[in-house]
Amino acid sequence: MSTVVRTVVSTRTIVIGNNSRTIVRPVTATRTIRTTGPQGPSGNNGADGSAMIYTDLSADTTMLVGHIYRTIDSAVVNLTLPATAVKGDPIVVQGYGVGGFNVLVGSGKVIHLAGGVDTLTSGMNLYSVNQYDRVELECVVNNTEWIAKTYGCYFS
Repeated sequence: MSTVVRTVVSTRTIVIGNNSRTIVRPVTATRTIRTTGPQGPSGNNGADGSAMIYTDLSADTTMLVGHIYRTIDSAVVNLTLPATAVKGDPIVVQGYGVGGFNVLVGSGKVIHLAGGVDTLTSGMNLYSVNQYDRVELECVVNNTEWIAKTYGCYFS
């Protein structure tokens, strides 16, 4: 079983150490789940079987792999794909607040919608329409390409 350790550094910063990498990130609230097996986003585990980290957001942010982001604001929360990711890295975005979310596709990034019919490129976004919409992202080409499984989301 992979273990995720979290330590509160200040009221708005959490240091997360996972094996050999440490991430410092301002967040609203964070909790972890500890499970085993490489189940991917639907099983709430990372590609390597490590636990994913729940993070509640009320402000725009650049996402990190291995997180389940819950948008909790009454305004739209914009989430940008991370600069680095390896094949199999998961990210989940879940709408909780009425404002919803936009997943922004940055320069050099691509999101393929499950089924392979549609592709989102730089300048496009994947957005929620209803409060509890959800998108599960998995990196399929290091740093650049993602596949998305959506629940109620649209794109433009």
